[in-house]
Amino acid sequence: MAAIYVLQLCTSGGLVDVEIDGSVLPGISFSFSGENGIVLCGEVLDDSESPTSNYTGISAYFGGCSECMDENTIDVNYEYTLCAPNCSGGTTELILPHPVWTTNYGMNVVQQNAVTLGGPDGLNN
Repeated sequence: MAAIYVLQLCTSGGLVDVEIDGSVLPGISFSFSGENGIVLCGEVLDDSESPTSNYTGISAYFGGCSECMDENTIDVNYEYTLCAPNCSGGTTELILPHPVWTTNYGMNVVQQNAVTLGGPDGLNN
């Protein structure tokens, strides 16, 4: 049976009502989405007094907001890889850092077909 809970958004601290199947304890983080399909993360605070919700719970994360947001990272485009010659005459596939940006909803987006200039900490790190 679904119930409506008050969740605090992981990114902005705002409060939303989310419909979640089953009984949920306060403190558990949930990913949820609305009609627009955007996935958000929030922490359950309490039962809601509202009879309706614009959001539906997807899955629970016991590790908190950071685990929820890491799990819901969005990868875009095909991954760019680089093969370089090695000393034994073969080739080695290099693992390259990809740029990451954050949406207005706090979700990380990894651009797989690009390389972060200067490595993961930027130019001349």
